[in-house]
Amino acid sequence: MTKSEQTARSVQSDGFAEKSRTYSRRTNALGDPDIESEPKQSLLKKIVLSAVGVLAIPVVAIAVGQIPVNLDHREADDGIEIFVYADIAHSEVFIPRKTDLVDWGDIFSLTDIRVQPDGGDYIGIGWGDRDFYPSTPQWSDVRLGPTLKAILWPTPTVLHVTHSPRPKQSDHFRRVMLSRDAYLRLVQHVKSYVAAPMDGAATVLPGAAYGPADAFYEARGNYTLFYTCNAWANDVVKSAGVRTSLWTPLAIGIGPPQ
Repeated sequence: MTKSEQTARSVQSDGFAEKSRTYSRRTNALGDPDIESEPKQSLLKKIVLSAVGVLAIPVVAIAVGQIPVNLDHREADDGIEIFVYADIAHSEVFIPRKTDLVDWGDIFSLTDIRVQPDGGDYIGIGWGDRDFYPSTPQWSDVRLGPTLKAILWPTPTVLHVTHSPRPKQSDHFRRVMLSRDAYLRLVQHVKSYVAAPMDGAATVLPGAAYGPADAFYEARGNYTLFYTCNAWANDVVKSAGVRTSLWTPLAIGIGPPQ
């Protein structure tokens, strides 16, 4: 090879190397779209799928909430009267404070409330997230932090017990007459969620109350997006053999149709 040919090849090699360095600098500055876009696309896909999943939950809940169970349920002619309470977002079960089968005063003491209501023959029992439930007596009290925490991952729970007169049947209160056996099954289900010491009395949360005639207590179980206060109330009703929804995290389809 002549000297001139060697010089030409050297120039070509230097030029190729410079182009490679230039391309490398551009790649480092701008990012390789085939490499860097993959994590971004993956993250975007996860966000979209999560959003779709969250939006789908009410649709699924409404659909499943229309599937009834305990279709053979018949109300007792004579028995124990309970009421299923449900508003736009929350549900509870109201049961007699004292019968010959159980005295709830042994578990939820009247000394735990500030004022004993006139005719406080019933107690309303609800279950929910430990942080959100006691701090949200009204929708205007809703805070983003506790709400997101309750929705996004399992959280500890409490029972809310309200002493009240016998409810009257209305759009929010559904009356159900239970047999004694059915009521005992309901009692055992509710008791299974009471975090009680050996003496049987529930552990009250000091200072946690909406008013003078209610109290919050330590509870068993975790609150999740799929097992809410409404799903719990639905299971209480279901345990008594009452016609209700297969599953509902919303305050719909709980208890027999009116």
